[in-house]
Amino acid sequence: CIGDTVFFTNSSFNASSYNWYLNGSLVASTFNMTQIFSAQGTYTVSLVATGAGSDTSTSVLNVIPIVANAGPAMVSICMGNSVTLNGSGGNTYSWSPTTGLSNPYALNPVASPSTTTSYTVLVTNINGCIASDSIKVIVNSYPIASAGSDVTVCYPGSIQLNSSGGSSYTWSPASFLSNPNISNPVC
Repeated sequence: CIGDTVFFTNSSFNASSYNWYLNGSLVASTFNMTQIFSAQGTYTVSLVATGAGSDTSTSVLNVIPIVANAGPAMVSICMGNSVTLNGSGGNTYSWSPTTGLSNPYALNPVASPSTTTSYTVLVTNINGCIASDSIKVIVNSYPIASAGSDVTVCYPGSIQLNSSGGSSYTWSPASFLSNPNISNPVC
């Protein structure tokens, strides 16, 4: 997996020098070697042990990526509602914290937090590689709507209505309103 540390163990004996090569370039002159693979790819690792003679041992490693995905960085819901989280990138999933989740081990659990919560998913692929990602679920309280004070209007007069508490408005019935989708239509 990308980022893994690999320990290479030398099982040769009676050699006087040890040279480790990574894709043909000398990287260590020690009995054993440790290497961190930070990029995806195929790597050839060779040990050349010399003494009275010389012997070479070669291994090929495939370093594979894993990308965890918890979905968008953040989503918003109204208090009391829920949202389905959309994990991807692996074979097993573990979401935390578990508070408000339908199943913390599901690919796509339903989140119903009572307060704004950041969820993190740990994703493991078939090769045992682990990665994580997070999503913030913002819980918005319900708006307090107000249509203003009751008013009496004599025909053929008009009045401007005034509402507050929201970000979008829909007046009903819409008949006789200048615009039923604004906070202050004329009636």
